[in-house]
Amino acid sequence: MNVQTPPEQLKPNDYASDQELRWCPGCGDYAIIKSVQRAMAELHADPAKTVFISGIGCAARFPYYMETYGFHTIHGRAPAVATGVKLANPELDVWVIGGDGD
Repeated sequence: MNVQTPPEQLKPNDYASDQELRWCPGCGDYAIIKSVQRAMAELHADPAKTVFISGIGCAARFPYYMETYGFHTIHGRAPAVATGVKLANPELDVWVIGGDGD
């Protein structure tokens, strides 16, 4: 991602990290991440002010696959960590990802 690009000009792929997606073939997480990346572009989300917080399980890989800030927490703690992030910096757009195992 080019940090000089204004958020209103970013495309869905600009929110994708360089990490290889490692979910099972046919997993619904592929559709979810593409939908979220599309939504980020439509919302003109600033990657420098966006954070994805996850717990455990396959869905927890989500922050690695987004070209934003991210934090991989322990089982069941993603909402608490996300609350702490938002309290520490209210300017951030904080998202929680949960799924299998969380």
